[in-house]
Amino acid sequence: LTSMGDGKIYPYDQVTNKIGEAMPNTAGTTSICGLSWSEDGKAAYIVNMFNPTDPLEPGYVAKIEWPSGNLISKIANVTKPSPEGKPLSHQSARTPDGKYLYVADGFDGTLVKIDLTTDKIVKSIAMGTGEPHSLVISADGKTAYIAVRGAPDKNQSSIFIMDMAKEEITGTIPGITA
Repeated sequence: LTSMGDGKIYPYDQVTNKIGEAMPNTAGTTSICGLSWSEDGKAAYIVNMFNPTDPLEPGYVAKIEWPSGNLISKIANVTKPSPEGKPLSHQSARTPDGKYLYVADGFDGTLVKIDLTTDKIVKSIAMGTGEPHSLVISADGKTAYIAVRGAPDKNQSSIFIMDMAKEEITGTIPGITA
């Protein structure tokens, strides 16, 4: 489980139905929104949504070792700083082949594609409208489903359907009341 309040990750035990102690936070995260795992489960990619003590700090992804919490690397400037101090980076999803991580950038209205072999940003994919928040990628890696707030208007949200090979929006499922 992740916490936007304290920037920590908490293990959940399904057998006892209890939340455990927070893992050590050496990544400096202050407000976690997204969490994705490496293929082998030995590393987590945690999306720091924004820094409440420095709202102009760009969003970033911290790659941490599990379960120690040691910082492996920091992928900086995943999102641009928000002049209004608005939350920036939201949820993330890793491709089934483990090559890429996509992060929803609510400020710019894009998905940010990160190459996990180099920890470098490859590109930003515009959604066209609204604020992307969460996403899932199909098991075959062919399609992504992106929840976008404020689309088609500020009082609704929609699901955008993206062809992963073309990295283009191919359809929408509108009409979720925001």
